[in-house]
Amino acid sequence: MAQRRLRKIKDASEQDDQEEEPTYEEEEEEEEEDLGYVNGIIKIKNISVRNLKKMDLLGKSDPYVVFKAGDEEKHTTTVRNKLDYDYVNEEYDLIYNPLKMQGKKDIEVEVYDYDVMTNNDIIGAVNVDILPALNKETRVELFLQPKNDVELKTDTDQKLGKVIFTMIYIPEDDYLKKLRQKELIRKKTEQDLVKQREFEEKSKIEELEKIGEEKRRIAEEERTRKEALDAQYIKGVVKFKNISVRNLKKMDLIGKSDPFVVFKAGESSKQTTTASNVTDYDYSNEEYEVVYDPAEMEGKHSIAVEVYDQDSITKNDLIGAVNIDILPSLNNETQIDLFLQPKKDDKEDETKPTNSDQKLGKVIFSVIYIPEQEWIENNEKEQQLKAEQVQEIIKNKEFDEKSKIEELEKIGEEKRRIAEEERIRKEALDAQYIKGVVKFKNISVRNLKKMDLIGKSDPFVKMDLIGKSDPFVVFKAGESSKQTTTASNVTDYDYSNEEYEVVYDPAEMEGKHSIAVEVYDQDSITKNDLIGAVNIDILPSLNNETQIDLFLQPKKDDKEDETKPTNSDQKLGKVIFSMIYLSEQEWNNKKKEAQNNKQRKIGSPSKSKQQEQELKNQKERELKAKQKEDKKKQKERDLKAKKEEKGKKKDQQQEKKQAKELQKLKDKELKSKQEEKSQQEKQLIKQQIYGFNSQYQDENYKKYIERLIKAQYEEEQKIKQDQEQNSQQKDEKRKSRQVKGPISEEAKISDQEKKEKEKDELSGDEEINKDKQIQKRKQRKEIQTAEQKQQIVDEEGQDGERKRNKSKGKQQPDKKEKEFAGKYVKGVVTFSNIQVRNIKKMDLVGQPDPYVIFKLGGAQKKTSVAKDQKDHVYLNESYDLNYDPASISGKVVIQVWDYDTFGKDDLIGVASVDVLPSYQQRVNVELDLQPLKKKVDQLTEEDILQLINQKADKGLGKVLFEILYQPNH
Repeated sequence: MAQRRLRKIKDASEQDDQEEEPTYEEEEEEEEEDLGYVNGIIKIKNISVRNLKKMDLLGKSDPYVVFKAGDEEKHTTTVRNKLDYDYVNEEYDLIYNPLKMQGKKDIEVEVYDYDVMTNNDIIGAVNVDILPALNKETRVELFLQPKNDVELKTDTDQKLGKVIFTMIYIPEDDYLKKLRQKELIRKKTEQDLVKQREFEEKSKIEELEKIGEEKRRIAEEERTRKEALDAQYIKGVVKFKNISVRNLKKMDLIGKSDPFVVFKAGESSKQTTTASNVTDYDYSNEEYEVVYDPAEMEGKHSIAVEVYDQDSITKNDLIGAVNIDILPSLNNETQIDLFLQPKKDDKEDETKPTNSDQKLGKVIFSVIYIPEQEWIENNEKEQQLKAEQVQEIIKNKEFDEKSKIEELEKIGEEKRRIAEEERIRKEALDAQYIKGVVKFKNISVRNLKKMDLIGKSDPFVKMDLIGKSDPFVVFKAGESSKQTTTASNVTDYDYSNEEYEVVYDPAEMEGKHSIAVEVYDQDSITKNDLIGAVNIDILPSLNNETQIDLFLQPKKDDKEDETKPTNSDQKLGKVIFSMIYLSEQEWNNKKKEAQNNKQRKIGSPSKSKQQEQELKNQKERELKAKQKEDKKKQKERDLKAKKEEKGKKKDQQQEKKQAKELQKLKDKELKSKQEEKSQQEKQLIKQQIYGFNSQYQDENYKKYIERLIKAQYEEEQKIKQDQEQNSQQKDEKRKSRQVKGPISEEAKISDQEKKEKEKDELSGDEEINKDKQIQKRKQRKEIQTAEQKQQIVDEEGQDGERKRNKSKGKQQPDKKEKEFAGKYVKGVVTFSNIQVRNIKKMDLVGQPDPYVIFKLGGAQKKTSVAKDQKDHVYLNESYDLNYDPASISGKVVIQVWDYDTFGKDDLIGVASVDVLPSYQQRVNVELDLQPLKKKVDQLTEEDILQLINQKADKGLGKVLFEILYQPNH
């Protein structure tokens, strides 16, 4: 019975009792009580276990604790894989009934290991007497014992672990008393809360009534204030100028913003021009006016200023905005400098905008608010003033144009004077440079730059006239050049006992007065590499042997006449030599003297007739060779003279044509400028008249301005017609001066003399003396007779040479045919050690993913893809392509591509190489990638040859590899 009563009490405590006080039946039972063990509640909390024994082979235990009192039993939660654990916030109540305890006076505590597969394993247990915890919270800490030994109540460490908790044993009467006290306290608290709520609700109603009254009073005051304020905002014009933006936020991933500013007042708005790719910008000479009409503003007193970033693809992006109260600027120009803010709802009338830095940038401008009547009066005054200014501008423009024409005439006269002085100076200078021979000796090079990866340079010095050299020709007629021997693997070298002569002919030099000295590094596989060059003015060494010691420079364009070469150390090395410049007469005299001396030495009577005959034959051969060379040279001169004549005629015609076109362009440009200015002025006046609001303009004043514009336009048209007539008259005069009469002497003279006369007339002006022309004709006739003699000697010499060759049976095949016949055969072309360098990025994000394709005829090979690399070595990758010269060209096309995961692969660049230089030898190739305008399949032989010759770095990167061409056996 006692147990039933305790359960009823506990259930009653968990429900809200609506009665004032619970009633219980008093049941009397005769119960034997032993030493204070009475009906009650045992409360257990702060439960924990320590050092539990592992019950599984793998992992730790999964413990939970069981508390038992008779048939009453409570379980804690189960924790996974723990030997120590605190069961936080877990509390349990056991009902203690002595009648059901069967004489036991303690509770049983058991600790189990939870097992998913089999029965849970008991780790250990303890029995705890409850009497020490009677109305007193007691902490219990005991070693777990085996289940069978639990009745012994020992506390020895059985290596099973510990169980720890606190407990209190509350008798039934005490428990009921505490429950009643709690219930009384709860009811009293509820009553107090009800009274407090009633009081608070009453206070709130009174407070709300006061607030409502205050709001009505404030609303009335606000209405009165707003009416007074609205009366100040009258219809007028708001004018903006000195507009600029600063530190604007970037709205695009790439580049800066393209900002423009919008001023809005109700339906009226104006927009500035758009700046390009800036964050700071001044909208110079831009002024805008918006109409402020209170009837359309719906009570708003501010103007919105918005800054946008223009977007040509999508919608323009709003960077930020500010709202400006216009009243402070009524008839008072005000400077505004505000931080842009995110745009807010239109509901707010922001007459006092916030000015916190939102990292969007700033907008700066001047503003003035002018009432309607004042604006109309001011505008009329401005229009009148501007009309007067337009008249003044027209007068000033006429005066300026007249001054410009006079200034241009003066400049043209000055240019003609300077050109004439320059022509006279050049003729005087050219007269000092006569035909002759430049002799070089004591040649050496020092500290040459290494041009090969392995070893030093193999230098040879080549001296030729500027821009006329060919490093593979030793002797060349016309464009005279000579080449030294080639040294091997050196940076310093003396060309001992080597002397060279080059012919300097002013007629072939095109006004240039210097000789180019170039130092090359010979390359047996590819083109020889130019180490450096110098240009030497020959005049200081005229009949005077001069020692030259100069630093080599990079070769410059042929356009420059470097008579005074720079001598800065470019780390390319030095060239040293002696030179002397002899006139043609002096050189011939010295040569004759040397020949006479030689003849005197070898002409003694002790020499045999055989030696004399050999010497004679040698002289004849030399004479024939010289005559042949002179003949060839004369032919080239004649050909060049004809070309020069044609070129000069074309140049004169072109100059005349260009002069006419230039004059037309100048006239056209002047007309267009005048028209543009007049159009701008008209547009300005029209904008000033009609640009804002036509209702404010006086109709009579408009008509007056229109008449003024019409009169101005008619006056300008008259000026243009006069200018056109003047220019036509000048052109007719120019044409009449250029017309020439027929030359009657042409029918009487021979074809050769006719050409000579035309050449003289074209090469010189009318100021050239007749004596000089006669002298030139005599010289040409002498050259012609010498050439005719030389031709006869050459023909005789060629006949004799042919006879000698026939008698000896010498039939030599063409060297090139012999060389190529052995090399272009069927074979295999191997590519190895493949690399790419400095490959251009084709994507916005990340590095390129390059791969290389080798194409020979219709066959091709492809490397692996290098992920996210601009420099890469394709290790252990080698590719073979079959080559049949009978069916395909010997040119390999190399393509470098950027692999794309989603779209098409991008072609980075192409290059090409000939297979022949790699015949039976490995060749290292390094090529600059070139852009390709055609598809690879559409490349012609000419396109591939152009790719081979192109060596300029286009910024696309390089491709490197080894190539080997082996014939099939």
